[in-house]
Amino acid sequence: MAEAGSSHPLPDARPAWRPARAARGWRPTGSPSPTPAAGAAVSGGRAGAEGPPPEVLERFAGARVARLATITPDGPRLVPVTFAWHRGVAVWAVDTVKPKRSRRLRRLADIEADPRVVLLADHYSDDWARLWWVELRGTAAVLEGGEAAAALGALAARYAPYRSSPPPGPVVAIKPLAWAWWSAA
Repeated sequence: MAEAGSSHPLPDARPAWRPARAARGWRPTGSPSPTPAAGAAVSGGRAGAEGPPPEVLERFAGARVARLATITPDGPRLVPVTFAWHRGVAVWAVDTVKPKRSRRLRRLADIEADPRVVLLADHYSDDWARLWWVELRGTAAVLEGGEAAAALGALAARYAPYRSSPPPGPVVAIKPLAWAWWSAA
């Protein structure tokens, strides 16, 4: 509880983090998405590991940056990452182009402790009819050898700074388990 004599209403210990379930449109995992009426525009949906419709995957793969969420004992950690869609997985790497204190990033320790991650690609516009997001839920693993080299090639094909200064790694792949998406249009 709050300290004696304190006017602060919050308890001294934070409750354990857990996802909200009351969000609009929330359905338990495995529940089918409602089928739209004939001729109605589909603005959102869900899919399993098989992936979203091609136009949704294209939108996701075309995003220049995404937000990576990892799990920590204190709750989620969220960081922006550059990524590529490569051979059915999303890949990203630790680079030296953007300044970092170390190559041993907290996100790597988080993945080592719990490989469940979320990668969110989105688009904002002041024209809200152009808003969209695509969420990939999956498991992350460090790639090595030829797999890592091929993933680095995919990243270099997308980002010019990686062509002149290839990331030393580690290289991480996110294997999809589930997808969700929404679009205003």
